[in-house]
Amino acid sequence: MFKKHELLKITKQIFRHSRGLTGKEGFNPNRDYLVGLSIALLIIFVSAVYATQLFLNLSREKSPSVNSLYNHQVINRAVDLYTTRSNAFNDLTGQVHSSQ
Repeated sequence: MFKKHELLKITKQIFRHSRGLTGKEGFNPNRDYLVGLSIALLIIFVSAVYATQLFLNLSREKSPSVNSLYNHQVINRAVDLYTTRSNAFNDLTGQVHSSQ
């Protein structure tokens, strides 16, 4: 069996380890501050480079002009088709044609 002083020695070791890390093994505020600051600056720098590249790529692309988006022939055809359908509906319902 264990003697009293051996049991006390074992329990002191157990309780000493359960207290956590000592000062030398724990946190180093200067080192941790510099690491955190370095990571934050790196993230900001990488974000700035990415945003600049994205802006330059988008500004170099030519946006489609208004004339290429607006096709007069297709619009006029659609208006004519709508007008004929509207007139046909008005004839069926007995309403007067609207003039445009």
